[in-house]
Amino acid sequence: MDQQAALRWVRANIARFGGGPGNVTIAGQSAGGLSVLTHLVSAGSRGLFQRAIIESGSFALTQQPLAAAEAAGKAFAAQAGCPDQTAACLRHLPVSALVNPNACPALQMDKWTSQRVPTFAYEFNDSAAPERFTDQLPPAATHSAETQYLFDLPNAPAPAMFSPRQQALAASMRTAWANFAATGNPSSAAVPWPAFSGKAGAPMLSLVPPQPQIETDFAASHHCSFWAAG
Repeated sequence: MDQQAALRWVRANIARFGGGPGNVTIAGQSAGGLSVLTHLVSAGSRGLFQRAIIESGSFALTQQPLAAAEAAGKAFAAQAGCPDQTAACLRHLPVSALVNPNACPALQMDKWTSQRVPTFAYEFNDSAAPERFTDQLPPAATHSAETQYLFDLPNAPAPAMFSPRQQALAASMRTAWANFAATGNPSSAAVPWPAFSGKAGAPMLSLVPPQPQIETDFAASHHCSFWAAG
């Protein structure tokens, strides 16, 4: 509700700052992504924005009570082949026994939204992304790693320099985000970004350095079995 109040203020006042009250993009990362998802289905947010960006925020809106979550965890472990509930047993299971064929919520969300509005899906995929919070871990494409490519983050505890290839990726990402906010389409002449159709093999953008690439095998590479899910 506080975010809706802020959006109402933007609608009433942004023209005085040179902005367009009918051309508003909301964006959120992690918990902020959850907020964006909530606005997408909230009647109170209708008409307050025209576009939405969700980063690393595709997760369940309903959180289980502790007792229910613990019971579900025990049932999952037993079904996967570890009735003794031990970490040793679970660590020896193959990925296919642990990954829920439906564990890919981002793809499911892309499928749902693409049925109603133009949707542009992506995977941040720079496996050499600098670790933002500590220099004790190897580089990886982890949760929140993409934010340093889009925004200056002087408060990061362990800031690292980008390689020239990563600088090129960051520039492409900023262009795409700005294009989407301005026009509703993140594509540029250098990096075409097709809309996500929701069909098997639908293309999305893999954000890899130095330049994003189209990928069509996200579900298979992440063991999703997404396209076969009812």
